[in-house]
Amino acid sequence: MNEDTNPSGIDNGTNPGGVGRPSKFGDEKACTAIEAAKEGKSKAGCARAVGVDKSTLHYWLEQSYTFRDSTGQERRFSNAYMRARAEGESKLIQGGLKDDGIDTSMAKFLLATSFSYKNTESREIRADIDRRTRYNLSDENKHTALELIKEMQKRQSVD
Repeated sequence: MNEDTNPSGIDNGTNPGGVGRPSKFGDEKACTAIEAAKEGKSKAGCARAVGVDKSTLHYWLEQSYTFRDSTGQERRFSNAYMRARAEGESKLIQGGLKDDGIDTSMAKFLLATSFSYKNTESREIRADIDRRTRYNLSDENKHTALELIKEMQKRQSVD
């Protein structure tokens, strides 16, 4: 018996205790969530792929639900899902963060929002500013440039 097997034998497609409504969990939804996770989708994205709310996916992960994969093997959903998330994370890191002239911003965004990665990159900028020169900056660079100018002005006033 591997770690994906559910020893409790819970019947996942029914309402085990007879209380409340029947669960939407089933083999097809489990496989869809796992495939979405392998693609690197966030938990919310995996829930959307399945057609349930994110809280429902979290509930499924907390339970001892099992499902039958495409080979017919019974597996524990939470273990299979977490392994699929790790695979999706690796794909984003290996494929999406290679600077081969491609835009890596989406992969970085997904890693930051879905896998709690933090941007720790810092850059030191030194410049002599000619106050008569105009620079056209994108909105995202304006904030950095203004902060740099303020810092340089502080240093000049101290010197």
